[in-house]
Amino acid sequence: MDRDLVHPEQSYNARIYVNALATPRGARYETNDAGRRRISIFGGFYPLVVLDPDAKTFWKPKTSGRVAVSHSSSGSPAEPQVGGEQAKRKYPGRETINGRKAYHWEITEPLPNATNLVWQYWEDIRLHMALKLHQPGVRFYELTNIREGKQPADLFKLPAGYREVAAPQSE
Repeated sequence: MDRDLVHPEQSYNARIYVNALATPRGARYETNDAGRRRISIFGGFYPLVVLDPDAKTFWKPKTSGRVAVSHSSSGSPAEPQVGGEQAKRKYPGRETINGRKAYHWEITEPLPNATNLVWQYWEDIRLHMALKLHQPGVRFYELTNIREGKQPADLFKLPAGYREVAAPQSE
């Protein structure tokens, strides 16, 4: 569930498939946003394509931000790559979210009006992905019904028969 707290009509539920522990590494987000089906396929956790299954078209998003987090080889959590460049990250410790062990981070981001947005971010220790985030008054995101297992490689590939189009203006 991804709730936009500023524009609730832009909130949505998604089905997410992730190959975090097997190859091919990737993620697939299937959403139904305002009655429009969209499938975003990420490879290596960078956006590759967005599919419109009804029109059998795809486009490459204009955004280039990284959506994955990293972990250090020492076993301790590395700072997640979330928040803006000026964000400060504090690690309060481990917690359990929806039955999953998670690193909990507090993110403080400066806002243009000289105040700060302080929000919470939880990363799954095993899968190294966001389990939950809460930006008060802005956004709430949470993964539920998590089941581990190898995903079919085809989930992370562009299907045959789709034609490329320009990215929509709103992307």
